[in-house]
Amino acid sequence: MCHGFAEIKLPPIAEFFSSNGYIVATFDHRGFGESEGIKSCLVPQEQVNDIRNLITYLQTLPEVNHERIGLWGSFFGGANSIVTAGIDKRVRCLCAQVTFGNGERVFKKVKDEKKLQLFKEMISKASRFAVLENSLLRISANQILVDKQSIDFYNSEVINFPHFDVDIPLLFIEKITEYFPEDYVSKIKIPIFIVSAKNDTVVPVQESEILFEKAN
Repeated sequence: MCHGFAEIKLPPIAEFFSSNGYIVATFDHRGFGESEGIKSCLVPQEQVNDIRNLITYLQTLPEVNHERIGLWGSFFGGANSIVTAGIDKRVRCLCAQVTFGNGERVFKKVKDEKKLQLFKEMISKASRFAVLENSLLRISANQILVDKQSIDFYNSEVINFPHFDVDIPLLFIEKITEYFPEDYVSKIKIPIFIVSAKNDTVVPVQESEILFEKAN
């Protein structure tokens, strides 16, 4: 199971899969939760490597069928799962929910023009700071949210999962705009299940439709 950019392992969903006979592996990407690394530093390519390393580990377990390893991912985890399945032939099935094919396209969907411009200015400043000061400018995860639906979800989850409240490098936003999972989906030759939410205010349904078209 591949969660989004925070370190919640989605226990209810993991328990559902487990209760239906699946062997479920949840984990924290490097820099998140209990894993080592630069705190909350999201680099898509590194997270894909983390997923592939987990697959390698699972293949060492006698109770795991090496020929029936699948990925389930949500939002950023869904994007990472798509990329992983596109390059790692050990993945035999894939389910990606409320995810995206083009990070730049999703970012430009932000309705608040003032906040969009502010993000651009902050990213530019963070890039210069990283080069000149060899340090990362950070922002609270809830400050990158632009819609009430996401803000309400964030605030409710922080109560149950304190680790969800993280400061993330501003360059994380830049990494999103440079991430194009749709470039990999056509390479996937296994069963794919893409799930979207009709009233999702963060990731438009069109993202799933584009992924579906490119996968076929």
